Amino acid sequence: IWPMLAESAQLVSGLDNTPAYQLRLLHDGTEVELAGGMPFGTADALKQVLDAAPGVKVVHLNSIGGRIGEGFLIYRLVHDRNLVTYTATECASACTIAFLGGSQRYLSSKARLGFHSGSFGSLDGRQYPDMNADMRHILAVHGAPAWFIDRALSTSASSMWYPPHSDLVAANIVTLVVDPGKFGVSGMPIWRDREAIERELLAVPFYALVKESDPEAFKNIADRAVQSIGLGKTQPEVVQDIHDVFGAEVLPKFLGVAPDAAIQRYWRGQLAEMKHLSKSDPAHCAAFAYPELRRDDFDLLKLVPPELVDEDIAAVTEVIRQAMRAPQRQPADNLDEELAGVFKRISAHLPATQEILADPAAYFDNPRALCDATLAFYTDILDLPPARSGSLLRSFSQPQR
Repeated sequence: IWPMLAESAQLVSGLDNTPAYQLRLLHDGTEVELAGGMPFGTADALKQVLDAAPGVKVVHLNSIGGRIGEGFLIYRLVHDRNLVTYTATECASACTIAFLGGSQRYLSSKARLGFHSGSFGSLDGRQYPDMNADMRHILAVHGAPAWFIDRALSTSASSMWYPPHSDLVAANIVTLVVDPGKFGVSGMPIWRDREAIERELLAVPFYALVKESDPEAFKNIADRAVQSIGLGKTQPEVVQDIHDVFGAEVLPKFLGVAPDAAIQRYWRGQLAEMKHLSKSDPAHCAAFAYPELRRDDFDLLKLVPPELVDEDIAAVTEVIRQAMRAPQRQPADNLDEELAGVFKRISAHLPATQEILADPAAYFDNPRALCDATLAFYTDILDLPPARSGSLLRSFSQPQR
């Protein structure tokens, strides 16, 4: 009785050592994240958010848990509103009760669920078996087998059992293990920490070079990253937002003065990725070349092999490094004649290439033609002698006079 009295005394006096909760809307108000702990009042706070944001369909639960009663209240709240639950990182202890309330229950391939006996003060189910009665019942209602329930609730409150994903699906706890790109980015403690986000960006070599050579450009990239992550967009959307700034405002400055070898390496890497995409889906190939065609689910990291992505990063890094060291600012002569020769050679097997590339938007509904024309164009240019090829490629990124 003494541990229960001691805990009760703390609660009466307002001493609750459960970490605070954090709530934020994600993905244009269609998802909400509950992170941190689950102290008293968490369910009421979540209800207020849901009442104010009727478009929410998914509740992200990235919580270490807290008060069991709050877990059951959130379970009922989620269940009654027919919401989906999802965990991106970890949902443990009382959080798993809330997780079970989802009409569909998704777990990131990188996440885990943690189970143990309920507790009150220093007591758990070993000293007070009835403490786990409600949890045992709710697990059984959701179809969890006896072996799973026994293992979960026999784990000491001072410990934690993290079942493998296969067991969670087999026990009807998790509906499906999913790629985290399916939902808004959550479970990210640094989402409010600009310095931490900048450190993540600077771990990519070419962003570090951009900051060294053009601090204002790096600031613009970081601004977009902070904004996109703060809005809880999906991972592909965050990457695309950052790329929009880098690709439109930063990279062209370096491509416009990059030495021959560096710019040729860059475009060979781009062509290698396009050729890979062309074989699997010409729509992805066209979307790679023309970002305005990209859908929310366009994720280059999943569409091309890692070695092509690594070469892409290395080539971009080399373009920036060499453009900083030895910029090529001498304008080339006869570029119009060179370009005319490219189209003349290509027209022998793809007659519409010049027409397609002159107005690509008119062919957005024909991704195969758009992809083939773009591939043929840059392939022919890269077959030219290095100096001629480099001059032509640089001209595409230089401002028109």
